[in-house]
Amino acid sequence: MLIRHSAEVVANAPLDRCFSFFAQITGFPTYMSRVKNVIRSSEHTSRWTVSMLGVHTWEARDEEWIPNRQIGWRTVSGLRSYGRVRFTAEGAER
Repeated sequence: MLIRHSAEVVANAPLDRCFSFFAQITGFPTYMSRVKNVIRSSEHTSRWTVSMLGVHTWEARDEEWIPNRQIGWRTVSGLRSYGRVRFTAEGAER
């Protein structure tokens, strides 16, 4: 089964600041209530624990990280998942 999700967020902050904030994936549990833990296992992989319809864990590999433009990932074990977050500027501070 393939489930797709998409969302758009407008932030009143410079693009590089938004990218830098989101790139700190180990901080996700502080503002994403279902993400219980994210641990960097190497420079380009991370181990996730999420509580949603049970507790799920997986190992993910960073893919297609383009500074100030895109963050991507693909799981290499556990729950199958992949995706991208794209960053675009709508002005100097947005």
